[in-house]
Amino acid sequence: MPGSKVQCPAAFTTASCAPGQGLAEYFPNTGLSGAPVLTRCEEGPIDRYWMTDSPDPRLPVDGFSARWTASVPFAAGTARFVTFTDDGVRVFVNGQRVIDNWTPHGITMDVAELPLAAGNHTVRME
Repeated sequence: MPGSKVQCPAAFTTASCAPGQGLAEYFPNTGLSGAPVLTRCEEGPIDRYWMTDSPDPRLPVDGFSARWTASVPFAAGTARFVTFTDDGVRVFVNGQRVIDNWTPHGITMDVAELPLAAGNHTVRME
């Protein structure tokens, strides 16, 4: 989403990306539908602010969506997930939806806390 930002540990990886990277998928619509027009590994943390631009010329400046997936190491305890987004956002941890604000909106902060065991956990932000 344009203006999306989430605070997430910098050290993350997916099976198809190098350590410190997550898998980014970009869609030319707001619903994550169809096949992504761009898939690439991106450095963390997720901190994007496109405003009047897009991540790639194949995507519209406004009206695209993105999905980032990463395996993120956490210490045992309560993890806090904070997003600042302009329009919709969803965050999943190990498949569990912890933030769900998939609505058109101005810049909004969403927060979720979740107890996690030590180790890697799959985090997905849409």
